[in-house]
Amino acid sequence: MASRDRLRPLIRLMLNQIVRTLTTTLVYKDGRAVPAIRRKLLLMLDEFPILGRLDVLAEALSLIAGYGIRACLVAQDLTQIYDAYGRDESITSNCDTAVAFTPNKMQTAQELSKLAGDTSVRHSHRTVSSAGASTSEPEVARPLMTPDEVRRMPADEVLIFARGQSAIRAQQLQYHAQPFFKDRAAIEPPKVSDRIVTTHSAESAQRKEPDAPRAVLNGPGEASVASTSMDKPPTNGSNVQPAFLRYGITAETAAKINKDRSA
Repeated sequence: MASRDRLRPLIRLMLNQIVRTLTTTLVYKDGRAVPAIRRKLLLMLDEFPILGRLDVLAEALSLIAGYGIRACLVAQDLTQIYDAYGRDESITSNCDTAVAFTPNKMQTAQELSKLAGDTSVRHSHRTVSSAGASTSEPEVARPLMTPDEVRRMPADEVLIFARGQSAIRAQQLQYHAQPFFKDRAAIEPPKVSDRIVTTHSAESAQRKEPDAPRAVLNGPGEASVASTSMDKPPTNGSNVQPAFLRYGITAETAAKINKDRSA
C-alpha cells in the first residue's frame, strides 16, 4: 500500500510522457492515417483508477488508435471509474470492447443489465367477462438479463459488449487450463535483458576496439581528451562532464572555445 502511494506520481508522469510523446506525429498514406511509430503499442493498465484522474488519458483514448496505440484498462468495478472521473466520464464510452465479469455490487449489475438490452417475450393473457372468456398472447419487453441474473452469473462466464454488436455471454478462457498458454507460461524469462546501443558503440564492439578519444570541454580550463565510452566514465577530475553531456568536437575546437572564454 505504501509503495503504491509513493509510485503513483511517478507512474502518472510516465503515462503522461508515453501518451504525449507517441501522439505527436501522424502520417498519411493513400488518404488514410497510418502509425508513425515503428511498432504498435499495447498499453496495459491494471487497476488504473487507483492512479487518480488522468485527463491526458481520458482525452487521448478517442484518438490514440490512429497513432498505433491500443489501451487495455482494467478496473474492479464501475464505481471506481465514477469516483475518479465522475458520472459523466468518457472512459467507458471510448472503449470499443468491454468485458464484464460477475459483479458483486447491485449498481454495477444494473448497469450491465441496461447494457445487455431488452427483448420481446410473449405471454398468455386470459380475460373472463359476462360475454365469455378470451385468451390473447401480447408481446412485452423484458431485460435480456435482469440485475439479479447478472449477479448470479457463474464465475466462469463473462459478458462481452462490442461496439455495434449484440451483447455476448461467453465462457471465460482459463489460461491455466489451455495447453497453448500453459506451454507459453512455462518459458523461462531471459537471464539478460536487451540493451539499447548506439551505432558507434555497436561498430566498436564488432571491431573489438575501444572508442576513439574525443575532446571534452571541461569549462574555463584546458580541454582534455577522454573516451566517450558510457561504461568507463572519466575519473581524472570532478569538473569533467558526464558521458551523455560531452561534446563531440575536436581538440582544436575545444581549445579555441576555452581560449575565448578565458579572454
